[in-house]
Amino acid sequence: MNILEGIFKSTWLQFALNFIVLVISVILLKIVINRFSANLVKRQPEQKGQIDLGKRILNSIVYLLAAYVLIQEIPVLSKMATSLLAGSSIVALVIGFASQEALTNVVSGAFIIFFKPFVIGDRILLPEKNLTGFVEDISLRHTVLRTIQNTRVIVPNATVNKAILENYDYKDKRRLNFFRIGVAYETDLNRAMAIIEEEIVKHPNFLDSRSEQEKAEGVKACVARVAELANSAIFLSAGAWSKDYGSGFVMMTELNKIIKERFDQEKIKITYPYQKIELSQ
Repeated sequence: MNILEGIFKSTWLQFALNFIVLVISVILLKIVINRFSANLVKRQPEQKGQIDLGKRILNSIVYLLAAYVLIQEIPVLSKMATSLLAGSSIVALVIGFASQEALTNVVSGAFIIFFKPFVIGDRILLPEKNLTGFVEDISLRHTVLRTIQNTRVIVPNATVNKAILENYDYKDKRRLNFFRIGVAYETDLNRAMAIIEEEIVKHPNFLDSRSEQEKAEGVKACVARVAELANSAIFLSAGAWSKDYGSGFVMMTELNKIIKERFDQEKIKITYPYQKIELSQ
């Protein structure tokens, strides 16, 4: 018992009571911080990144304060901490060198969260890394991307921050999708383009992006055009707006089938490359 009395600043019983109070205080503070953050996210979901950052910072402060209070209750640990601080220049040099990359990621994470080149839920492309995915989480160290195959890619914030990226959802989630198909040279182009326009506009995922003035002036919701006169085909193209990437992807894949079937009914030939080989004896 005397040994224990020498370890702690006060009696061991007083230390035990202080420790219990400290643990309960930390738990209660974490509950308050987490609930407050959750309520903020519900009211402002677009600010989730900033709110999560604030939550992590507050939780870190709570842990640091708890550690400080605990160290002060144990004289041996308090003296060790004082000695470390006395040699802080050397410690800082070693830690700074070892954590340079980590610090770069933290600073980059703060820039991403506050300047918001993208937010959670956005679909982004990193051309240099040939990487596309939906932003699932932004921490101080890294950004988590969910790919279309439902895998997660962990990208260091420093890599994301210095990269040129394409944000498909920045301020406007609408997407312009292009339908393109090749037909034979003897095709009635006006009829083929009319079918393309008709089927695109009929699709439930098609978004009419015309202004009220354009509608009043009779501007078409979708216009098919001759995109290219190639060696073996005339390529027709049309733009089709959708509310976002997901609905646009579904629309374009379904239009491939729908327009192919309509062309078959109308006897419109879809061309494809082939090679004719003649063997001479």
